[in-house]
Amino acid sequence: MKRSNLRTQNGQTVLIDFDLACEMDENGYVDAYGVGTNEYRAPETYDKNKECTSAIDLYSMGKTIEKMSRRVQWKTSDSDGCVKNLNDLIGQLCDESPSRRPTASEALGHPFFQSS
Repeated sequence: MKRSNLRTQNGQTVLIDFDLACEMDENGYVDAYGVGTNEYRAPETYDKNKECTSAIDLYSMGKTIEKMSRRVQWKTSDSDGCVKNLNDLIGQLCDESPSRRPTASEALGHPFFQSS
């Protein structure tokens, strides 16, 4: 997932471009070695000996949010808490260790989404 895979349609953000989408096996793993755009790829996708789970998508989402947030003009001191929460969320999503990344449900429960 990357910023160019997001579009706004009828006021909703939609995910597009599933060229590289693949199914997980019965154990929840995917073969993601060497797949994807480098700057959005989770570290484990570079190592053929590592198992990839849905945590690779959370990493990519973190990179996408990080890049999108660079375009935001933070104008008031009220945004300080929002920026702090955003940076914390990005840090969690982009953790080098997939086991320390939040699940999608956990990420949605992050204070950034609760306070925004």
